[in-house]
Amino acid sequence: MKKAILIGLLFTATQSHANPDTVAQHTNEKRPLVLEYTILDFPFATYAGKTVNCTIADPNAQVSLFKGMQYQSMQQATQISTGIAQTVNWGVTQIPILKKHKIWKRVFNFTLAGVLDIGVIGNYYGAGWAHEEFHRNAMVVNYTNSFNPLTVNKREGLTSNGLASVAYVLDTNLVLLKKNNNPGLVRLEAAGMEGQVYGISRMQQQDFFYDSRLPNFLYYIFSAQNVHQYLKVCTNRDELTKKTEEQMANEGSKQELRDFCGLDPAAWAYDLWHPNEAYAARGLNPYGNGYDRYIKGSDLTDEQISWLKKQARLSSLNYFGLIDFRISELFFKKNKGLKTFRAALAGRYYPTSFGNSIGIDLMTSISKYNIFVSPHLNQNLSHNFPGIEAMLFEYPVKMGNQKFLATVDVIADLQPKDQSFFTATGAFTGYANIMLKWKANKFIYPYIGVSGKTKGWVRGNPFLDDKMGFEFGLSARFNYKY
Repeated sequence: MKKAILIGLLFTATQSHANPDTVAQHTNEKRPLVLEYTILDFPFATYAGKTVNCTIADPNAQVSLFKGMQYQSMQQATQISTGIAQTVNWGVTQIPILKKHKIWKRVFNFTLAGVLDIGVIGNYYGAGWAHEEFHRNAMVVNYTNSFNPLTVNKREGLTSNGLASVAYVLDTNLVLLKKNNNPGLVRLEAAGMEGQVYGISRMQQQDFFYDSRLPNFLYYIFSAQNVHQYLKVCTNRDELTKKTEEQMANEGSKQELRDFCGLDPAAWAYDLWHPNEAYAARGLNPYGNGYDRYIKGSDLTDEQISWLKKQARLSSLNYFGLIDFRISELFFKKNKGLKTFRAALAGRYYPTSFGNSIGIDLMTSISKYNIFVSPHLNQNLSHNFPGIEAMLFEYPVKMGNQKFLATVDVIADLQPKDQSFFTATGAFTGYANIMLKWKANKFIYPYIGVSGKTKGWVRGNPFLDDKMGFEFGLSARFNYKY
């Protein structure tokens, strides 16, 4: 870890000196800051509006859209958590310290941003909060109520042994989810880790395409390390059991204070291997009042432990590319024809409802074309299924005197049929999103988006079944030129 941080400091400090044109762009710290929030995200808003009126999961519950806003969709949670981090990191770059010493200024920005990202906003409405909101998203699409403890609206007793608990979840709803939709339960257990990786990906896309060069490195490291260590701790039977028993003792007989699953990776592995097992097979909680939700070290087989070790190793892919590596600054700075060409690579590992997805995110920018391509493999226990995502990001479009930014995002995947962990049979999963942002003035860009997906897992989308979507939101842009 120390070596990685030192390398990050070295690259961060030297990047801005590789290309004279880029240095000129950022010498006066006129870095762009782009913030977005989706005000309405359908159909998630409808599901949330029903969930707030449910005790026992009920798809026929009354819809209360306003009350449902207490739940943030995966997109909204990511926008809030990454937006706060980017604003803090952008603000750090504006501090007029060491402006005449560029390398030390970069080191100062990098260090202070990291301290604020991890020490101040790491949990509350940061990466930790988004982790829990991704869990709650997977509950909302199954009409299951819950509470996120990492908010300013505190409820007593919702942390134990340093672990945050998505609490106020009824056993009855977990029993129904396991019975009716095991892939949905598995996705629920893996969704928090997915959210942290997705946040890294979104921040890197924005930082690269807007050429912001914000000191986000330690935020990336914090999120990637959290996923890696979470998987790793669940490969140690003794440690897993110790943490689980401490958490259970702290909660006692209070079912409302219990986390929905305990340590996520352990429950994730267990339910992947037991798709048809009744939830009641977990047994009763030793402190009374409900089922034993948590998976201890003794509940996992050697095969499951070995598989989790493999997942921990694969999650190291998320460290690759955390340093913004721009090809143009190293290879093309003398070629006038490719003067505006930039590129960056990043590795990706996601836990999924069928196993995992591994791949590479490639970002390129040349003139007005911002292109994102992500070839990947979707893996269950023993089989690989290929897939690819391609996106044209914010292509400028004029209609009369009006200016717009158009984004088209498409995914074409093979995934295990029925999201099965064991099958060798693949099934097609497709996703398409079209978004149009209107330049209302220099700072405000309202946007609308429409999307559609077939059955299957899509990162940052809570639904595993086929769905059409619509969203409306606002983008605020500072130091941004169109």
